[in-house]
Amino acid sequence: CGSAMQVDAALRTGLCPNCLLELALDVTSLETALFDAGEAPTLVPSRGTFAEGEVQGERYRIRSLLGRGGMGEVWRAYDLKLRQDVALKSLLTEQVADAGALEMLRQEVRVAREVISPNVCRVFDLVEVDGHELVSMEYIDGTTLPEILKERSPLDLDEAREIASQFLAGLEAIHDAGLVHRDIKPENIMVTRTGRVVVMDFGIAKGLQEGRGELAGTPAYMSPEQARGEELGPRSDVYSAGVALAEMVAPGGVKSPEERRAIWEG
Repeated sequence: CGSAMQVDAALRTGLCPNCLLELALDVTSLETALFDAGEAPTLVPSRGTFAEGEVQGERYRIRSLLGRGGMGEVWRAYDLKLRQDVALKSLLTEQVADAGALEMLRQEVRVAREVISPNVCRVFDLVEVDGHELVSMEYIDGTTLPEILKERSPLDLDEAREIASQFLAGLEAIHDAGLVHRDIKPENIMVTRTGRVVVMDFGIAKGLQEGRGELAGTPAYMSPEQARGEELGPRSDVYSAGVALAEMVAPGGVKSPEERRAIWEG
């Protein structure tokens, strides 16, 4: 597009911050651009790194593959020590290829373990199994916000208020621990059968991406400073939360370029 940009602001997608800000306003164009840049949509594969039924690290019996993303795979497993189901995030080898990256990951896990809130997915441990770094987390059996909105949208104001209240309480607990989520979006808002709202997939390993000059987050929900590759604080999460939570009460969600531009420009 001809916009000036610093080398360290280059994104893994090949999009400069100026183009990214424009594309984030139009979800369809954004998805097309990412696909053209090699970021094909992620699907849950039938096979992954591990095999169902096997035991990893003499502790985790693999149950099923939950999903795969740019950072690695997420598995449902049974923790033989804790005697409960957990979610295992298996990080790709290249994500922790050097000692500095591995130490950053360990530090994030140490901090994340201190976040104890009913509205935050609990982080248990970090273990290495056959060269794989595994982050053990609480397994949440629930429904994501997009799944809820697919059934009924917009939500009743009382229900939307309750979801927002619990979600923001979890986000506050994360910020109080000195962490920034970096990827607030409806898919990371989970509601259990008992009505507990949980913040999912926070902090862990996303700092590794940013340390390499890559973009950690989802463009359609990120703040302007995040899209520009600037240093992030709690306010960036609050901005993203506002965009994500607005979809609960906006008929059909906030999807048109005009609606997103109104949010970006305040």
